[in-house]
Amino acid sequence: MPRRTFLFRNLGLKLLALAIALVVWFALSGQRRERVSERSYRVPLSLVNVPRQTVVASPLPGGVEIRMRGSFTALRQIEPERLEAVIDLLDARPGERVHRFAPGDINVPPGVEVLTIAPEEVRVVLDRIGERLLPIVPALSGQTPRGFQVVDVSVE
Repeated sequence: MPRRTFLFRNLGLKLLALAIALVVWFALSGQRRERVSERSYRVPLSLVNVPRQTVVASPLPGGVEIRMRGSFTALRQIEPERLEAVIDLLDARPGERVHRFAPGDINVPPGVEVLTIAPEEVRVVLDRIGERLLPIVPALSGQTPRGFQVVDVSVE
């Protein structure tokens, strides 16, 4: 009998503890039970931290194709217009450089994994912006039509 009394002593608290344990287990294991999906998007390319007095002198693709994997719920909550591929030019110098994309260059929500990025790399050429004043000397040639005349040619 002592075993039986031990089993049924504080039965309400034991059942409450069991219910709490089941709820916690179900909540934490729910993410693992959810279907895993994959999706592809074409996302725009953004350049950030372009150094002052430089300009991008190379053609860039309009966007990149990305393939992502995550839970069905996480992928469904993605707003495609908020996705972008980012190239950070913080320490860039004038000249040519090849930026190789990494999954961290794509801003995706937590729980979503970037599988592929195409193209994998982009060639970026930075050139200095310069100003120069050049003298312009007009070279006039030919005759003015009958009834017209050249009065003044000014150069500033």
